[in-house]
Amino acid sequence: MNEHEQKNMAEDAQAAAHESATGTGAKSTGAASKATGVEPMGELNTAKDSESTGATPRPMWQRVLAWAGIVYTILAMLLLSAFMMRGDYLRSIGWLMIVPILVAAAVFIPLTYSKGKGRGGMPMLFVSEVALLYLIYTALVEGIPALIAQFS
Repeated sequence: MNEHEQKNMAEDAQAAAHESATGTGAKSTGAASKATGVEPMGELNTAKDSESTGATPRPMWQRVLAWAGIVYTILAMLLLSAFMMRGDYLRSIGWLMIVPILVAAAVFIPLTYSKGKGRGGMPMLFVSEVALLYLIYTALVEGIPALIAQFS
């Protein structure tokens, strides 16, 4: 090592000792980091880091609609597959095609009432849920046997 390198190492060691003794360090370089645009390791923004680590949870109504969309996509795929396999459209499946939206409505109504935005109070909630559950039951009872009969 030459004399110049030894002098730089000594200055670096002295600066590190001073920083550890006074409690300053990466935090004291705030103005320099703003000028250079480089963030020292000691100044990590925890709010920025927590936002970038994962996805923010979506509201319940968006999740319900996403699942209904997935179900409709699968139903459309099955219908097209059956058409290609048989060369004919499936009959009497209208009942089955309304089940996903009925289930989504059956989930939305209590969510709306739980947030205090529903009208009619508990009697209306009860009547609408019973009506939706009856429609879901009817759709399944009418649609599934009609679908099975076409493949037998």
